Amino acid sequence: MSTVVFAHIGKHEKAVKIWQGETLKVYRRILGYHPFTATLLEYIATSITQNNDSQNGNEAISFMQESLTMRINLLGDEHFDTARARFGLGRVLSKLGRHREALRSIDHSLELLRKMQASKEEIENNMKKRNEIEKAIEFEENVSIMNSDRINKCEDENVPARIKIL
Repeated sequence: MSTVVFAHIGKHEKAVKIWQGETLKVYRRILGYHPFTATLLEYIATSITQNNDSQNGNEAISFMQESLTMRINLLGDEHFDTARARFGLGRVLSKLGRHREALRSIDHSLELLRKMQASKEEIENNMKKRNEIEKAIEFEENVSIMNSDRINKCEDENVPARIKIL
């Protein structure tokens, strides 16, 4: 069974194990700095995050950033695959809760896609993800405000500090 199929059917851990253990080493040795290597790095990063593997979140981001760097160096900044790599980085960052960084990456992707006159569907897909991230940021801000209000209320009512934490 193809490793991509493992990822497609939700067996991300198995796919990542094969890609990192075997495939990536071969790609790096034989292909080196190549679009196929960049694509494999994206597959690995996406599978790590789809597997909800937050322990390896920084590794997933590192793979996506390396892929993006390859695409910029090989294809230039104004290339569809580079714009898509920026979008992919934004998705990974968002999945790991780094929404503001994700928003910057997706905004850059959108700017490039519009400049290159990408399809309406691709721009709409990016906009949909952008809107989801904006909602996540808004939610986080609201939770922060609510928590701040609760702490202030506890202070006003002289609630002991150990109870405030709860």
